[in-house]
This record gives sequence, C-alpha cells and structure tokens, in this order.
Amino acid sequence: MKKQLSHFGVHQTAKVFAFVYFILSLIFLIPLGILTLFTKEHEAAIMFFLLPFAYLIFGYLAWLLMGFIYNIVAKYFGGIEFDLVDKE
Repeated sequence: MKKQLSHFGVHQTAKVFAFVYFILSLIFLIPLGILTLFTKEHEAAIMFFLLPFAYLIFGYLAWLLMGFIYNIVAKYFGGIEFDLVDKE
C-alpha cells in the first residue's frame, strides 16, 4: 500500500532531530573534551563541552526550516512516497 507523507509536524520533528544531534554529539565530543583537559588547550576543552548545546540549538533551527520548506514543497509537488506492509 503506497502512502505519501504530505505534512510534517514541524516543531515535533525539529525537536526530535535536535535531541538526536545533541545525544550523538555528547557521545563523541565529551570524551574529546575530557582528553583535551589533559593538554594545555583548556579553551578547546571548553568548546568540546559547549558544542553539544550548539548542535541542539542549531539542529533544532535547521530542522525547523527544513520541515517548513518540506511542507510547502509537498503541498505543490507531493510528498515522499513509501510502502506500508501489514505484519501478521
């Protein structure tokens, strides 16, 4: 059964992807920040600890914009098509 995604809930989508970016950046950047603390580059370590919050904010804003644009484009050209299959 073919379905078409014609509209995103912009705020909810942006919120979910922003937190995904935040969590992924925590996984990679916090260990780098801890390792950087052992060097004399303390400013860089602070940046590694602050960057996940930047990913959260800018990820939210980016997905907010992308969702808004997608909803406009989908209205005129149709949304993403996908197949759904019932599982037993």
